[in-house]
Amino acid sequence: MKRNLILFSLLIFLVLLSACSSQQEPFQLVICGPYVDEDAAAAYGEAVIDPQGEWLSQQDLTLQVVALSMGDSQLDPMIYSTSIMKVSAMSSAENIDLFLCTLEEAALFGRNGAFRSLEELYTPQELAPYEDRLITFQLADEDGNLLEEETPPCGISLTGMEQLTQLYGDAPCGIFLASTSPHQQAAKEAMLVLAAGEAL
Repeated sequence: MKRNLILFSLLIFLVLLSACSSQQEPFQLVICGPYVDEDAAAAYGEAVIDPQGEWLSQQDLTLQVVALSMGDSQLDPMIYSTSIMKVSAMSSAENIDLFLCTLEEAALFGRNGAFRSLEELYTPQELAPYEDRLITFQLADEDGNLLEEETPPCGISLTGMEQLTQLYGDAPCGIFLASTSPHQQAAKEAMLVLAAGEAL
């Protein structure tokens, strides 16, 4: 009897362990800029991707919106450096699906391979509506000097979109798909919907 109880307890433990280990990481939208209001970031994220909505339910995902204030590289060098390291660590750990950020921050990430090439993700027909809004960045050498070579298109401009005025005002901004996104198919769909100014 005691042996059966031990075996039953072990079975329950293995079932619970399996359930925990199979739980997916959340779909993560990182919203960053020099100074980002966390409430405004959360409100935007939940307005465009309803945490209780059908789209996430169909994908079997939950939503996590991360607001990240990068600071200013000149005025807040310590905060800026720490933020860069945090983004790098999150990206390496495959914790980011989509980036929404000002082009100043995006340029740094884009030059270092943080974003997927849109030409590898979408067909020319899918990109056609956004042809005038595709974002590329000039590459830089080890000393930070800009080169003539550019990255492939890796983002779509959202500059001037009314939904983002609380976050960025008139600052140029865009949406980008993380090169290490763990939910690439879902991120591909979400990116074009958000770029169109719609909600999922």
